[in-house]
Amino acid sequence: MRKANLITLSLTGLSWVGLGLFYGMGYCPLTDLHWKVLFELGEAPETTSYVAYLFQRILSIKVSNSFADNITLITYLFALVLSIALNIKDKIAR
Repeated sequence: MRKANLITLSLTGLSWVGLGLFYGMGYCPLTDLHWKVLFELGEAPETTSYVAYLFQRILSIKVSNSFADNITLITYLFALVLSIALNIKDKIAR
């Protein structure tokens, strides 16, 4: 399960950077799809940041795009480092 987590985190990072070169840094095709669904449903979020939108929608807290982006990056990097460390620990234990 830890290996699947690391693969998912790696694919997310590759999307943010790799696809980000063409579509803008932090691009995620799943987020893009969700934005399209929201617009089709007639919901026009007040923000361009998906995480800021989630803060507003789920927690009723309005945050700036830069705050949401920073929280997202910090959380992602923490999860990535932890996943790498635990995968290495598992490999050493075998």
